[in-house]
Amino acid sequence: MPLWAVIINEQIIVGFATVKKSSPDTAEIDVMGILPMYHRQGLGRQLIHTITGYSRQHGYSLLQVRTVAEGHYLAYDKTNQFYQAMGFKKLEIFPTLWDTWNPCQVYVMPL
Repeated sequence: MPLWAVIINEQIIVGFATVKKSSPDTAEIDVMGILPMYHRQGLGRQLIHTITGYSRQHGYSLLQVRTVAEGHYLAYDKTNQFYQAMGFKKLEIFPTLWDTWNPCQVYVMPL
C-alpha cells in the first residue's frame, strides 16, 4: 500500500497514512494517525490533501474511510469531526462489522 509519513525536523515521524484500493472507483484510507501532541496543526489536513491528489491521479472518483461511529469514544468523536471537516460524508454504519462496542462508520468523499 502507498504510505505517507509526516516528518518534522527531518527526522521525527509524528503521523502517517496508508491507502488501498477498495473498488475500481474507490480508494480507502486504510489507516491514518497523527500523534495527539501534534493535533490541530494542519498535519492531518495535509495528509488528506496528499491522499486526495494521489487518488485523483490514479483515477479514483471516491475516497472512503472507516472509523468508530460517534458517541462511543471521545477520541473517535474527534476523529469523526475531523473527517467531516475535511468534506467526508456519512455513508453507512455497520453496527457489528468490528464488534458491538465499536460500530463501524463509513465516510465517503467525492474526488
